[in-house]
Amino acid sequence: MIIKKKIENCNFCKSFANEHIYSPIKSNIDSKLKICKVCGLSWLNFKKKKDETSSLEKFTRLSCDASYSPVRVGKLQMLQNFTEIHNFKIKKYSSILDMSAARGDFVRWSIKNLNFEKITALEPDKYMTKKFPVSRKLKLIHSQYQYLKFRDKFDLIYSCHSLEHYSDPEKKLLWVYENLKYGKYFYLEVPDPDIISHTKNIDEYFYDMHKFYFFNNLLNLKLIEIGFKILMQKKINGSICIFAKKNKPNSGYYLAKCKNKKNFFIKK
Repeated sequence: MIIKKKIENCNFCKSFANEHIYSPIKSNIDSKLKICKVCGLSWLNFKKKKDETSSLEKFTRLSCDASYSPVRVGKLQMLQNFTEIHNFKIKKYSSILDMSAARGDFVRWSIKNLNFEKITALEPDKYMTKKFPVSRKLKLIHSQYQYLKFRDKFDLIYSCHSLEHYSDPEKKLLWVYENLKYGKYFYLEVPDPDIISHTKNIDEYFYDMHKFYFFNNLLNLKLIEIGFKILMQKKINGSICIFAKKNKPNSGYYLAKCKNKKNFFIKK
């Protein structure tokens, strides 16, 4: 059984001041949406264990409620968002990392449209990579980022609709910062929860596979706090899209995080 970690304090500001604001419809794990009263970060807490289902059952059934439905996964469609915000004046990347490659749509597009020497794709679910693109420039790794140590840093890290799935999004953002070269680029895309206030929703927005939701400019502030410079930020097709560059870190914040999570960072 997989048990999702119950989050008592805010992952971003560490405050324990939060409140329950919503209960998603027909959640399989009794999820409850909470919001931090200090910074506004929102997350789902869970009361039940996640159901053990076969891969066939899990990925073929449809749902308009909080339980999982693969219809919601469309990284091919999300590529348009990247093309709207990416700076195509950047002539070449030495190395690219796709942090959640799924079926390889970004990798396939990059091979055709970007000039790079090598690309690394992370995808823990092997069933999704059966028709993955093939290239001598590509290295496919069936793993999540936290289990890996890279010797070389990257020119571009691409993270599309994955940050909201992790139990510690701050840790992932710090990892990205640590594994980027100075002056190089980070593309981040997450669902935009603000759309629930101005659209007619036919299904449950807060569903069991997501752990965090980022309202307003919360991600911008966190990225700047870590040491990124925001080059462009747009809300496109229900997503928050950010193109950022690694600057020198905010020394007080970054050094404190390195000290608290010293075993997490890659030792040079």
